[in-house]
Amino acid sequence: MQEERGAKFEQQFVTNVYDNIAPHFSHTRYKAWPFVEQFLKNLPKYTTVADVGCGNGKYLNVNKDLVMVGSDMYVTSNIFSHTKLFVVNIYLSC
Repeated sequence: MQEERGAKFEQQFVTNVYDNIAPHFSHTRYKAWPFVEQFLKNLPKYTTVADVGCGNGKYLNVNKDLVMVGSDMYVTSNIFSHTKLFVVNIYLSC
């Protein structure tokens, strides 16, 4: 019972909120931070990088010589519509 209430609470106050604000949030956070961008550009070719909590994936295209994997618990596919990324939504519950 308690677990079900928690899941409903999370759906209403977390997941639904992220889904509703995602397009605006993504539109206002499109530019990579300079320090992170420089870090990614200085990595050796074919380095594998995991961006956990990637949001709109703004760092996934910074260095095309890297193998980038992005994940985020609250990603709606419409925020990736401007990219040429391969997007797979996988929903996990711990």
